[in-house]
Amino acid sequence: ITFLIVAATAWLAAGLERPRWSRNISIGGFVLVWLTAVYVRPPSPQPNHPLAVRLVQANSEDDQSLLQLSNPDGKPHPDVILWPEYSYVSDVTRQPAVMKQLRSITQTTGSVLIFGAKQEAGSDQFRNTAYVLNPAGEIIGRHVKNHTVPFIKDGIAGTVALPISTPLGQLGIAICFDCDFPDVTRRLASNGAEVLLIPNDDPPEWGQVQRSQHRRMFQMRAV
Repeated sequence: ITFLIVAATAWLAAGLERPRWSRNISIGGFVLVWLTAVYVRPPSPQPNHPLAVRLVQANSEDDQSLLQLSNPDGKPHPDVILWPEYSYVSDVTRQPAVMKQLRSITQTTGSVLIFGAKQEAGSDQFRNTAYVLNPAGEIIGRHVKNHTVPFIKDGIAGTVALPISTPLGQLGIAICFDCDFPDVTRRLASNGAEVLLIPNDDPPEWGQVQRSQHRRMFQMRAV
């Protein structure tokens, strides 16, 4: 884009000594090329294996809302159910009753479930983790947030970004602030990830502009 701006400016500047009608044609041609580039787009490539994903948003530890939104009556079962970052603010892998509820979701829907929780890491330490459960309710992978948010207690940062093998393909899992940097999604893609699924937890007080900006950040990482 920078090259095109500089090239167009040089092109127009070189024509300043030409008659006005010639300069107007140059300007008009540049505008026409720019409008064509903006509005004429080739069709988007279709994925080889389209996924149906149900995004669920609810307050942390609100088990009933998370469960009800994950399997609403009369709705077809998706391939993936994606819960937010910090779906639980505790280590649910050490809570058999909670794990039983999570297994019931995957076994009922036949979906892969991704949810966020804390993974205990010693005395008063934890890792901000996204867990992946297969349709049988087994934990088949996890991702630890590589880029923790500064100035808040967001756990010990992870260093690995590998896709997780599932019956649906290679799922690339990152967490929220991971996507404010290019390295995590690049490593996921270079290691074979076919899709990005990002548990996220934006502050409730954010306005529409902030939410739109953060959403587009994720979209650009996918591109």
